[in-house]
Amino acid sequence: MIKNKRGAEEILTVWNVIIWTMIAITIVTGTLVFYSAEINVKMYESEILGEKIIRCLITNNDNGLPIIKPEVLNEEYDIIEACNLERKIIVGVGNYVIAMNITEEGTKEEIKRIIVGNEVYYEVTCNLNKEGESKDKPRCADRSINLYPENKPKQILRITTGSNQ
Repeated sequence: MIKNKRGAEEILTVWNVIIWTMIAITIVTGTLVFYSAEINVKMYESEILGEKIIRCLITNNDNGLPIIKPEVLNEEYDIIEACNLERKIIVGVGNYVIAMNITEEGTKEEIKRIIVGNEVYYEVTCNLNKEGESKDKPRCADRSINLYPENKPKQILRITTGSNQ
């Protein structure tokens, strides 16, 4: 019955080649699509870092309004230690910057100013790349919050965080 019947094996070989070719094309296409996608998370990193710092610097007064924690105004205040950040990542590598200043509303007088990380990086790069026109440059996130200290004029907390990770 099976004598001299070889056509079935030749047909299956052609189908095997077609299937293996389709699998190879699918794998190559999937790999190319995956690795060609450019994902830039610098802005998200900056925003998350800024939110973490805000949570560590601000508390609410008896009326439920935001105020700065009193220890922040001390000269020896260490924002990295107080906010549980990794010093070797923020300061050591130099890919991040944290800038914070507190001013009274209506004046330019600073009550407190802290810059952690590369100050040149902050002054130059954050101001140049505000709109995010370049994917290769660091991205910075700005955040301002109104503070309502008791028996004092309203204050403004400005935080800029930058990432070049």
